[in-house]
Amino acid sequence: MNATQTAWNIVGSFLIAHTRTSWSASFPTEPAKAFETTSKIFGMTFLQPLILFGLPLVLLPVLIHLLNRLRYRTQQWAAMRFLLSAQKQSIRRSRLRQWLVLLMRMLAVLAIILFLARPMTGGWSSAFSSGQPEFIVLILDRSASMETRLPNGQTRRERALQSFVETVAVREGAELVLFENIRPDEPQLLKQASELLEPEMERFVGSTETTADVPDMIGKAFDWLEDNEIGSAEIWIASDLEENDWDPDGSNRWEALSARYQEKKDRFGLRLLNYDAKQGNNARLLSERVVRRKDHLDCTLKLDRDENSDAPLVIELIVNGERREIPCDFEGTSFRWQPKVEVDPASGEGWGKFKLPTDGNDADNEAYFVFGSPSRTKAFVIAQNKVTRQALSTASTNFSDNENGRPKISSSTDLEQGSLDTTSLLLWQGPLPNPASAQTVKAFAEKGGVVIFLPPQTNDEGVFANCSWTEVSNAPSPEQPFKIKENESREWPLSDTEEGFRLPLGEISFLKRRGLKGDTRRLASFEDGTPFLSRASLGKGNLYFLHTLPEEEWSDLADGFTLVPMIQRLLKAGASQLDPPVFHTLGTPGLVGECVDAPNQKDINTHAGIYRINGQLAAVNRPPAENASNTLQAEQCKDLLGEESILTVEDTGSGSLEVPAEVWRWFLFLTLAALMVEALLVLPGRKKPEAASGLAKHQEGTA
Repeated sequence: MNATQTAWNIVGSFLIAHTRTSWSASFPTEPAKAFETTSKIFGMTFLQPLILFGLPLVLLPVLIHLLNRLRYRTQQWAAMRFLLSAQKQSIRRSRLRQWLVLLMRMLAVLAIILFLARPMTGGWSSAFSSGQPEFIVLILDRSASMETRLPNGQTRRERALQSFVETVAVREGAELVLFENIRPDEPQLLKQASELLEPEMERFVGSTETTADVPDMIGKAFDWLEDNEIGSAEIWIASDLEENDWDPDGSNRWEALSARYQEKKDRFGLRLLNYDAKQGNNARLLSERVVRRKDHLDCTLKLDRDENSDAPLVIELIVNGERREIPCDFEGTSFRWQPKVEVDPASGEGWGKFKLPTDGNDADNEAYFVFGSPSRTKAFVIAQNKVTRQALSTASTNFSDNENGRPKISSSTDLEQGSLDTTSLLLWQGPLPNPASAQTVKAFAEKGGVVIFLPPQTNDEGVFANCSWTEVSNAPSPEQPFKIKENESREWPLSDTEEGFRLPLGEISFLKRRGLKGDTRRLASFEDGTPFLSRASLGKGNLYFLHTLPEEEWSDLADGFTLVPMIQRLLKAGASQLDPPVFHTLGTPGLVGECVDAPNQKDINTHAGIYRINGQLAAVNRPPAENASNTLQAEQCKDLLGEESILTVEDTGSGSLEVPAEVWRWFLFLTLAALMVEALLVLPGRKKPEAASGLAKHQEGTA
């Protein structure tokens, strides 16, 4: 017994020493990697699962007991007969003590193995976790998608805050720091987690309709921890893992963050609140374009919804404060909607918004717009060739304006100052503008006007915007005309229609074309690579160069199937560029304005709406990226940091949060308790005086 007791004393000393050195400094030694890859025993997860292969050692005390019994042999001795009756009286008590000693030793071995395997369990045991960091950092994603409602009625953002507060409430001693996407350079220091739920913190944790930059916030959190020389920290990332917020394609940023984390993972731990809850059906609305006509607005909006359905939508429309309802027949999951909104022809500037019915996320249901006076959608055609002049005049007619939709027409290339004031598109066929006309054309383009140059029939040495026409090239024969490449992607204004139909460029035959010298962008090419349509920028406007003419000797472009839609697109583009409504994206730096649609109720940095900026009406809408619904998996987020180094905290949004916590202390106390009980059981008992005197008398009698 003495040798066995000594061995167990050595084990106890080892545990105490090991606890003082290794385990007291264990925070936060990469719990995530093991937590996700280990198995569960007794409802617990273990950070060192390989040590569990030592569980058969629990039988070691039994083996030692059996071996000790084999060491002794029974030897008959006459004097022992007188003690036989005394042994029978205490045999039951002795056997019970031996079984208890054996049980305590087996329990101690089991507790040692589980202790070394570093067990973890959930929420209710978090008070027994293995260490407290100096700081707990919360990185809060306040993007519009975080307003999606969970099954329990809370939004993802509200649930994240509640889960964090409930979890951190039992972590005494650690200070709190908040980083959020609206003011990432202004971390908020908190004394208690409950402060996050107070009304004064609404401007730092409330709802927004913006997007988030998660890698930027992680980087700023690392910077703050380094600048303040924090020894240990726990970083919580509360996000819905939307792809546009995590930017997984920004590999350079994530590689840099991964390298920084690898240097500090022995001091910093990362935890990710993961919402594994199916969201309800949600629709999203985005305003793409609004063009003012005389008595109506041409609107283009993009509608998306999560579930495929043919159910129509009733969309609320508010124009200058007046409410209407517009039905929208919406089939599928994505749809481009182009309603025409009637307005007073005599009205000037105004504003409006489209609003979807209440659904799974109200933060993406509204799209705002502004409009000005009727745009000057009118063309000016200058062409020396009569046939070309007629073709361009027909193609550039504003068909939405029956009274004043015909273009101005001239054969002279001499322009006076102010002659383009009511024009949105200038079509110029002939020699490039002379110096006097060039100033007028240049001023028109720099303001946002669109100019299309078509080649002269004769050679021209003129230069405009560093571009000049070169020689004419002829097709080998009428039976072998020049053709447009069909396999290349087409850029605007030759792109496919909004319904998905392609312009029939490949069906057009070209007999003549003229080259161009200058710095331009090629938008479409012939089969031999020679440009068909080129573009150059000038100020706010664009210059287009068409390398052929719409007449029989040059091409059959005058058929109109390509020329008309191309020129109509440029006509509208010029009008919108010359008198553009003011649109801004929420989150644009430096925006300062007064809210018009809901005075004193909105912040231009956090909520979309109509604002007056520098005295002008402006529509501020949420970022288009928030209209996407591509969500990353938790494993993908871990891979962005180079390894599975983020501890995932599951949250279904319908119950209490289960936060993994190390509970090795329980097993340390259990081991020490078992050893103490075992030591008490093996202590030798006292001899009774009566038994000693009786034995002396018996010896005297035998003598």
